[in-house]
Amino acid sequence: MSTVFASRRQKVSTTPWWLTVACFMLVASVSAQGDERSILVEFFTATSGTQWLNKENWGTDAPICSWHGISCIGGSKTGDNEVDTIQLTENNIAGEIPPSLYSLPLLRFLDLEGNPITNAGFEGFQKAEETQGVSVSPLETLALNGCNLQNIAGIGHAPDTLRDLRLADNKLKGDFPVELFQVTSLRRLFLDQNGITGTIPTTIGTMDNLIDFHAINVPFQGQIPSEFGQLTKLVTMVLRDNNFKGTIPSELNNMLNLEILSIGRSPEAGQGELSGDLPSFSQLKFLELLDFSLNKLNGTIPRDFFLNNQRTDDLVIVRLDGNELTGTIPKQLGWIDSMDLGLTGNKLVGPIPEEICEKKQWMTGLVEQFGCDAIVCPAGSYSQEGRQTQTDECTQCDGDASLYLGQTSCTGGSSSSGAQPWKVLPELYLALQGQSWDNADGWSKIDGVLKNKNKDDLTASDFDVCTFYGVTCTSAGDIEKIELSDNSLYGVIPSSVFTLPTMTTFDASSNKVSMDKEAFQKIADTSALSKLVLSHTDVNSLAGLAGAASLEYLYLDGITMESALPDDLFTLTNLMELEISNSQVRGTIPSDIGRLNKLKR
Repeated sequence: MSTVFASRRQKVSTTPWWLTVACFMLVASVSAQGDERSILVEFFTATSGTQWLNKENWGTDAPICSWHGISCIGGSKTGDNEVDTIQLTENNIAGEIPPSLYSLPLLRFLDLEGNPITNAGFEGFQKAEETQGVSVSPLETLALNGCNLQNIAGIGHAPDTLRDLRLADNKLKGDFPVELFQVTSLRRLFLDQNGITGTIPTTIGTMDNLIDFHAINVPFQGQIPSEFGQLTKLVTMVLRDNNFKGTIPSELNNMLNLEILSIGRSPEAGQGELSGDLPSFSQLKFLELLDFSLNKLNGTIPRDFFLNNQRTDDLVIVRLDGNELTGTIPKQLGWIDSMDLGLTGNKLVGPIPEEICEKKQWMTGLVEQFGCDAIVCPAGSYSQEGRQTQTDECTQCDGDASLYLGQTSCTGGSSSSGAQPWKVLPELYLALQGQSWDNADGWSKIDGVLKNKNKDDLTASDFDVCTFYGVTCTSAGDIEKIELSDNSLYGVIPSSVFTLPTMTTFDASSNKVSMDKEAFQKIADTSALSKLVLSHTDVNSLAGLAGAASLEYLYLDGITMESALPDDLFTLTNLMELEISNSQVRGTIPSDIGRLNKLKR
């Protein structure tokens, strides 16, 4: 027995180890190839394949390389293995992707964009890792834009071959999916149009292979991480329409290969909260598009802004419209031959440097036609776009107009009429004993100015009303909101405050104030007014309120009325919220309240 055993051992030991391993790998490879059909059939079945818009050859005996959307290595249409591409965009592929799909041995490109997929099956990456004889698909591109994905659990186990991950326009919610930081091989990452909230983690700096990062219209909050500056390979960084606050980190100047940097806001998204100084970006030699529009950047434009940019012969686009930049336009920008420069709606003053006005290629050639006006309208004038175009001329304002360049309306909201905020706000300040306010930041400058001139002689250059505490202005410098709640105001609110045509919100709640008898008689002049808050004040009459036709939110809780609710109130058919709790009102609520058919609360 022992002799036979020894003989067998000797026979086995004469087989080369490498031949044994090679045979095992060959068997595994053949087995994996043989499984490609079953993997695809499982995918077809799991995703309601019978309902696909195009399912040509799927589930039939035809070679899998001939199935719709399948490509195999070498372009074969007769083969039954070596699938390297699956492209089935907008094909009504529904439900959950089976994890086995990620064990196709040669799959490099998977595109399922525009399908109602609820689960991407990323746990298949880990399962393939843990299954003997099965390898993870060597994916390079994974395109799942426009699906219904609610999470991407398991993506951290994606193969290190993955370069391009597209997850835009899904239903991702909650904190930033930190598993992404495990996929350090990524070159391109798209997260646009998702509901991811919170801040971008500082570990974003570990994604040092990223070339393109897109996250448009994602409600990120907090500051832009300075760690972005560690992404020195980044070429495109697009984070438009987010909710960032704070300053722009100077470390962004370290992204030496950056060509596109867009963190601005669209008009639909409204004003952003980025503030502080505008960096020079003087080290970004290849930058061709910079967008921080519709934020609250202040300070001056640096003299070395774009100083070392090497795209002097190409079009350079800079969007800084709708911020709070001050000072002048630096003449040093004139060394760039072709630039589309957006500066409208700031607080810039002239003159515009001749070095810029002579650049015929600026503003896509409009400077050659219209000179400086093609860049920004002169102070004291306006146009719809804040500059002259083929269809929009700079129009001179009447009277005492804004001293700022590039305005989209005359101060006060009209080129021919309207209140002058630099006179209305001092009247409000004096009438409500501004020297005794709890917070009079900005407003207190009025006292100093009035020591040297009469209030009737005040001009826009005496102070910037947009810097007053509680005052919010539009990007054009027009007053949008006055919010002075619980600020120790005392006295009678002057009627002139309701002649500001662009004011949308007025809040004087929780103060010892009443209304000028004619106040509401002029409220029709505030044609944009949508929110009026007079809670817990001494206001006792609403006569004339009917003129506030645009009013949507009215808060009168805690006031004492001299009479029953007036008929004027029930003409405000745009009202959506009316608060009169804890108020002393005579009589009963009339049936006319039924006319307020938009009322929600």
